[in-house]
Amino acid sequence: MKGYFIYFERKEQHGVIKKVAAQIKALRVFSDVEEINVTMKSDSLAAKILSRFPFWGYGYDYTSVLNVISNPDYIYIRHTLVDQDYIHFFRKLKEQYPKVKIICELYTYPYDKDFYCRKTTWPLYLKERLYRNQLKKYIDRFVTLTDDDEIFGVKTIKTVNGIDLDTVSIRTRNEKTDDAIRLISVAVMQKHHGFERLIEGLHQYYKNGGTRNIIYTVVGDTVGSEVEKYINLTNTYKLSDHVLFVGQKRGEELEALMQSADIGICSLGSYKLGIEASSQLKSREYLATGMPMLTGCKIDVLENTSFPYYVEYPNDPSPIDIDRLIEFYDRIYIKSGKTRNEIAKEIREFAEKTIDVRKVMEPVHEYIVSK
Repeated sequence: MKGYFIYFERKEQHGVIKKVAAQIKALRVFSDVEEINVTMKSDSLAAKILSRFPFWGYGYDYTSVLNVISNPDYIYIRHTLVDQDYIHFFRKLKEQYPKVKIICELYTYPYDKDFYCRKTTWPLYLKERLYRNQLKKYIDRFVTLTDDDEIFGVKTIKTVNGIDLDTVSIRTRNEKTDDAIRLISVAVMQKHHGFERLIEGLHQYYKNGGTRNIIYTVVGDTVGSEVEKYINLTNTYKLSDHVLFVGQKRGEELEALMQSADIGICSLGSYKLGIEASSQLKSREYLATGMPMLTGCKIDVLENTSFPYYVEYPNDPSPIDIDRLIEFYDRIYIKSGKTRNEIAKEIREFAEKTIDVRKVMEPVHEYIVSK
């Protein structure tokens, strides 16, 4: 079989590019797959301004994509902003290759609040609403991380986010020599990450006489409105000994930080997007490395399981209850009687059964090869 994997992300979007590579690897088990990274025709200021107008395209170079594609059995495409060029691209595919299966991944749904909540993007919403109802004419299936049977009039393939476990090493930990509880978050700072909840929780804990030494390491952006908000809160609450901003890290530096951490922080602000159950990649990375987790909403693969290595907080803006976090830490690391390596191994084994990319792409595989 022959397929094309189409995406719009830039190479610097490290986490997404890793997911794309993992999905392509899974599809190549049964088919010949060519990846296509769609680029812009122009990156000029004028083009960016014109892209805001309802009847002007965003400027993606779909013509070059069509010139590359030849006799496909399927197209797997990561969804992007909808405009007339996007619709025309699908129309041309169906005209040239009537039997092609077009599968579109909605990596976030519902996505209106995520895509269009910023001042610079809300004008694009008019374009989205104008053309979105035409998607059902050309797309055969949406891949969704939700429980929806149909989206925009298109049947869905339900799955969860996965990760290529072959590329992620399990953590190997020496037993601790101090009593600090070390937390870590690794993210491109966006509103839905909601890390202000943790900072507020630390403020309340120490204001009320808390004595445990909790160190929260924030890995990611050092500029932008979200991280600036976190830094301002930390300074206002005099928490600089407990909240550390280390900027973006890669390779051995990130590995060292992950090795020293006790608990990984998932998104704490999913309520801002109306998301009730998360399939975020960060939770997969924590599971793959064998890291216990703290989350601000349900995590899809952990629902209806007895998995003991995560603590879930309400999906709302309330501060994180640090006493409950300490109870969680003590239960898994002190009272369980298990070594840190034993805990990491149990978490990794759970990941192998639930989030390995080859497993989570099975429903897509079944649809592609079906008649």
